[in-house]
Amino acid sequence: MDYAYILLKMLLWFLYAGIGYFVLLLIMTIIFSRYPRKPFDDYPDWGMVKEYRVTTNRDKKLETWVVYPNSVKDKVDGDELFTENPAVVITHGWGRNRGRMVARARHWQKLGFTTILYSARDHGNSDKEPIGMSIIRFSQDIDSIVKWWGVPVIIQGHSIGAGATILAGSRNKLVRAIVVDSSMRAIPNDIGMIYKPVFKKWTPVLALGLKVSLYIFFMLVLRQERKDFSPNVAATYINVPTLLIYGKRDEIFPPSCGKALVKIIKGSKLVVLENAHHSNFPEQPEYGGLIKEFVADNNLL
Repeated sequence: MDYAYILLKMLLWFLYAGIGYFVLLLIMTIIFSRYPRKPFDDYPDWGMVKEYRVTTNRDKKLETWVVYPNSVKDKVDGDELFTENPAVVITHGWGRNRGRMVARARHWQKLGFTTILYSARDHGNSDKEPIGMSIIRFSQDIDSIVKWWGVPVIIQGHSIGAGATILAGSRNKLVRAIVVDSSMRAIPNDIGMIYKPVFKKWTPVLALGLKVSLYIFFMLVLRQERKDFSPNVAATYINVPTLLIYGKRDEIFPPSCGKALVKIIKGSKLVVLENAHHSNFPEQPEYGGLIKEFVADNNLL
């Protein structure tokens, strides 16, 4: 029996299996990146709504609403930005759009804030991103909106938008406070949580390869540092008031993610909503009070 031949054959099979595994992951990742969008048609029903298309990276345009509260409507002059009123930039999650954030914006407008709602690249009617989106590109879009507004703002995000908000808030000098609604803790560590709704019971089988692939892609291909794509690393650089909100029934990013982040972000506060899942925070009776308390405690008005 030629043991060398058998060993070589086994090694080749392992090699083919490994290549097939990563090719399968690549295909599934591309499919996931094109996961059907679920835009919301909700429209601000208060104040004055102004429509813009803001330029972000790669010269892409983001559909953007600036919603002024009733208290400053008379001060708005044409399409010129009125930046004297306190403002909050709100970022949606994966597959959503600016309409999905209207429910959150309603809580801010009740306090007198201008709200800036936009759709990230490849979402809503913003420009498409042929090479796909990522938490890095979500954070770049936040940076672009904040830079366009030009004066210090509060930033808020949900899900991957919340993770991107942590990234942007850790480096952007125009960010005065941060509200995080259900962010992942770390990338690539928590990638299985993101893909679980799609891959379901196959997630454990695929998660390890996804973690390795993402780490290699971000670190070696894009040449990014971990603080540029992993919320738990970026969080160590945050030095502004930060409110972390999680849903006790969240099956994607559970409260354990928030418990880890609150230990990292200096002076941050964690609140777990008893009856909330991943997306229904604004409908919770205590949500508006949390925002109001956060604003008052940090003199944000």
